[in-house]
Amino acid sequence: MPACAGMRLVIHPVLGKAASRGRLCTMALQPFSPDSEYCVYCHAVAAGPCATCGAICCGDCVDLVMGLTTQRAVCHSCLQERRAAATAKPRRWAPVALVVIVLGAIAALAWSAWPAWP
Repeated sequence: MPACAGMRLVIHPVLGKAASRGRLCTMALQPFSPDSEYCVYCHAVAAGPCATCGAICCGDCVDLVMGLTTQRAVCHSCLQERRAAATAKPRRWAPVALVVIVLGAIAALAWSAWPAWP
């Protein structure tokens, strides 16, 4: 039986809120602390954080990606963002290739228009 089971609640005249008569009836809130951390994507038991965004992930929701010296665990959403960004940005070699092609075309025209040596 709760500690405040037999108490009468009355309306406080000034505050307009329910107030208990006699002893104070409070229920203490206890913070929730799980036994282990859970994955933010599938709610399975987590293995560790994502190396890019820091989200707690399980082993099924991450892929191992080779860094400079070691492998890193990166979650699927970070991998998709990285792949989308890599395909969306223009290639860095494309302007250089365009300039080489244009200069090659100009050189070919100049070579063909040059008078032949006697």
